[in-house]
Amino acid sequence: MLKKNLHSIIKISLIVAIAFLGFNQKISAQNVAINNTVGAYSGNVIVGAKANHAMEMIYLGTEIGTTNFTATTTAITRVEFSLNALSTATIPATVADSFKIYMKNVPTATTVFATGTASYTGYTKVYDGAFTFAATGWNGVNLSTSFKRTGNSNLQILVVRNNNDSTSAGLFVDCSTGNSTSTATTTYSARRYNGTPLFVAGSSSLTQSGFRPAIRLIHQSAIDVQAVSIVTPPASSCFSASQSFSVTIKNTGIGGPIAAGAVSLSFGISGANTYTTTQTSGAAIPIGGTQTLTFSSININTVGFNKIQAIATLASDGDHTNDTANAGITTTATLTGFPYYENAVLPTTVLKYLKALNGSQLWGAYSTSAGITFKGETILPYASAGGDTSLFIFLGAGSGLNSVGWKSLLYTDCMQLPAGQPSANYNLNFYMTTDSATAVGNDSLYVDITTDKGVTWNRIAGFQRYDANTIDYTWVQKSVSLSAYAGQTIQIGFEGTSQLGNLIGLDEINVVANYPLPVTLNTFTGTREGTRNVLKWETVN
Repeated sequence: MLKKNLHSIIKISLIVAIAFLGFNQKISAQNVAINNTVGAYSGNVIVGAKANHAMEMIYLGTEIGTTNFTATTTAITRVEFSLNALSTATIPATVADSFKIYMKNVPTATTVFATGTASYTGYTKVYDGAFTFAATGWNGVNLSTSFKRTGNSNLQILVVRNNNDSTSAGLFVDCSTGNSTSTATTTYSARRYNGTPLFVAGSSSLTQSGFRPAIRLIHQSAIDVQAVSIVTPPASSCFSASQSFSVTIKNTGIGGPIAAGAVSLSFGISGANTYTTTQTSGAAIPIGGTQTLTFSSININTVGFNKIQAIATLASDGDHTNDTANAGITTTATLTGFPYYENAVLPTTVLKYLKALNGSQLWGAYSTSAGITFKGETILPYASAGGDTSLFIFLGAGSGLNSVGWKSLLYTDCMQLPAGQPSANYNLNFYMTTDSATAVGNDSLYVDITTDKGVTWNRIAGFQRYDANTIDYTWVQKSVSLSAYAGQTIQIGFEGTSQLGNLIGLDEINVVANYPLPVTLNTFTGTREGTRNVLKWETVN
């Protein structure tokens, strides 16, 4: 039941993210990432937390692509692993030596491991040297020996760190689900060794693991430029001034530096707003180096979704599958009529946008009269008079306490609050779930406000999910004053944070900024008619 519910929320969350946030860059045939779990990570994979470590894992041919990396000209030349943003160890973190990677092709029927000893039989050593996690996200090494897959085979990889060094403790590496996701069975697509003695193939035992590291397999050409990413304004907002965008390009070739001015970068916006231009690169870019080009004074003031695309062109480029980067941002409406009400029924009317602050984006809209069961407790939607069956859920993915926590923001269109009315008229009212199930309050909900188009978000109120005075998962109404923002254009965000991995429910959101209209009298008369007094008046507005 737990897995089913988690899957449902994650699926809905991703649907919302795609609907509101726009485009994601497609995986190319020369650059395949296998990272299909939201929020899964482990401190005991790839580098491990003990003095020595080994990890063996299987990636299916269907995950990699049956025709990818199957020729000498397209063989795997680089491997990368993803460092989670929650890592607490010092970064950069380097395994100075004795980091080895082995690969071999195995039949499609070979999909799982049993606990037991590893062997080097059939493996090709493709790397032996240092490994550095320089930052969160993808980090990797260029292989000393390229590896060619055979068609329709699975790929088995063995990673060994034998350097008697446990300083990697605190590095959390992202994981993928693998071909078996049930921890109740004995079918696992990964196994690992964490120990004080050196790992010795043929004698050291590897234990089955439900954590298979996320991996990126890459073929690099001699001459190759990659459009890595596009940086947009920090949030979807009601833009009323020109904006700047930046595009990072990278020399992913292995044949030498890219000469100064050799890359032509086309930049375009389509959708609600349109724009096209081209820039050339600046100074020479060394192997593995990056360069950022900035495009300024761009108007995206028209309301609607903007698709953004950058295409890098380099003469003799050997891999055109990574030349294009995509992004998207919405120019929001500015709301002026109050009150505004949101009950999470899709499509949403006010709370439309999502932003990951730390870790993965974990807000999702969940709709069912049966509610959702999590950790033995059932959360039903708030029982409104209209019979609403929908609610927003923040799914905390932390598996235990950590010093950072998962943070996600769910936020609104712009709202232009009127000025000049009594302070009591400006309020944000909503219902959230509280419970007394856990004796600490590490999962919280904050109300955030931005007045600068999402550049900065300021917490103005906070509420713990845990409340010793309530029964489990009770709906409690909260109210936050917005009077400090009278006369300003703001966006309201609900920031969900999690360190324990519980759920936070949010429902029946109401933004009130009622402005009592003035009445100006034009005429006013009174007459006596028998036993009655008759009053007559006329107003100008």
